[in-house]
Formats: sequence, C-alpha cells, structure tokens
Amino acid sequence: MSAIPPASAVNTILQLMLANEVSLWDLAKTVLSTPRPNYQPIKDSLQQHAVDICCLLFSSVGCREIVFSWAFETVVEVLCEEIVDLSSECNGLHFKASKTTSTQLEDSFMRTLALKIKKVAPNVFKMLLALLDANPGRRRKFSVADITEMLREYEEDNDEGKARKRQRRAGERNAALMIIVREKTVICACIFAQNSNERCNTLQCIFGIFLHSSGVPQRVIDVLAHAGLSISTQSIMTAVKSLSKEASVQIKRAVRTLTTALAYDNFDIDFKTAQPTIEHQSQFISSTSATAIPLYGVDDPAVLRCSQEI
Repeated sequence: MSAIPPASAVNTILQLMLANEVSLWDLAKTVLSTPRPNYQPIKDSLQQHAVDICCLLFSSVGCREIVFSWAFETVVEVLCEEIVDLSSECNGLHFKASKTTSTQLEDSFMRTLALKIKKVAPNVFKMLLALLDANPGRRRKFSVADITEMLREYEEDNDEGKARKRQRRAGERNAALMIIVREKTVICACIFAQNSNERCNTLQCIFGIFLHSSGVPQRVIDVLAHAGLSISTQSIMTAVKSLSKEASVQIKRAVRTLTTALAYDNFDIDFKTAQPTIEHQSQFISSTSATAIPLYGVDDPAVLRCSQEI
C-alpha cells in the first residue's frame, strides 16, 4: 500500500465514487469500522498516514481553521483530564496543614513533584516545557531523551547516578534544563492543579512555611497566596502549630534519654509602660530557659551511665 498508484487509477476510483454518491468520509468511516480482514491493508494505510492526512488538511486553506479548532479542543480536553487526575487525592499531593510534620519538609519535594507530574500528567509536562522554551532566539531544544535522562538521575541514588549528576551539572545546558524542569515546570503545574482542587497544595504549603520562617511580611504572603504560590496566613499558622506539637513530643522523648544535654540560661525582661498607671504598671520578669542539645556520636547510651562509678 506504500506505492503511489497511477493517476489513471485514482481518477477511476474518484469517478466511481461520484457515480455512486460515495464521499471520502463514507469510505474512510467504513474502512476503519469494518471488521472484514480483506480491508485491513487499507485500514493500516490510513492509520500509518494519519499524521500526513492531518497535516494535509491543516495546510489546506478551507480546512485550516476547522482542523486547528478540533485539534486545540482535543488537546485542551486531554490536558484538563491530566490536571484533574494530578489534583486528585490518590496521587498524594494533598497537604493537610493541621497534620504537618518535619519529615514532609525534609524530603526533596521538588524532585518528588517533578517525577509525579511526569508520570501522571506527561502531556502537561511536555506542554509547559515547550512554552518555557518558546523563544527561537534562546531555544535550548530540549529533547525527550534529555528529559528522560534528567528524571532518571532523580530516581538514581547510587554512586554512579550521583557521579553522572555531577558531570551533567557541570554543563551550562544541563544546568538550565534542571532549573526549568524542576522549578518552573513544577510551579506552573502545581498552580494549575491547586486551582482545580484547592486541597492539592503541597508546593503552596511548603512554600508558605518557608516564607513564614524567613520573616516575610503578611502582606507579601497574602499576595502570593492569591497568585496560587502559597497558602493563606491562617493555614500557615495551623501548620506551625502542628510542627510545634511534634517538636514538643520529640523534645520530651529526647530528654528522657541520656543522649540529650540541657543548657540553662537565666534572663530578665523589663516590660516598660510609656505612661504607668495603677492598672497598667511596668513589669520586670526573671525567667530561666532550657535548651536541649542532642549528643551526636553516642551509639550506645549505656556508656553514659557513669553516675554510680563517680
């Protein structure tokens, strides 16, 4: 079926189609839907040249807008389905501020998000990468092999993978690839997912806690929250309370062992009132603070049980 038929044969077929009032659409629909095996070569030919047929229709003046509109709507539908799937709870991107733990903040969340987006929403991943590299004057021409290699480096934890990562980071092209894929693409996809499902907020929660810990003003956090880059100030405080409870439990557990030292410090605070009255007087408070200091390098706490010997 790959050989080009002579013009006379094509003309004969077209004349027969006109005589029998059969359109190309009727012919293609019948060939693709029929289970008859003798039509299989024609069906295979249509499937193999599907891209060529679409390109031919797109290049036609009368069909260009119709084909583009159909293709655009189809792509949008597929991308929306991937975003909805990405934002679902089953994919593990829902971050509950009231149950925040330090483990969630210690993990390499950008790496996790990049792998999750590439797996659940591969077409969104490709689309964002293409849009971030849209300028022909600065185009880096990232290939699918480059993206696959970069993501494979994420998944490798052995020495060979780390050595390959160091080598690739030495090059300017791969350094730019890491920045675009791991940060900009992840941020854009997370904003889309969070806008579809407000509970899909892993990036926003971690970024909001980082902003709070860095002393960023509340106005700035509110602006970033409206932009989809952070959670609200109230949710951040809920996460901080959860982290404080976890830290309190860990400190209480640690001081019960011999692998933690305590450092005490006395301090005074003078709360002066600008205009003292009987009801509102200045206060002077003397307090003592205790700092728990972990003792690293102590594998066996029994070696510290020396009070009886002393």
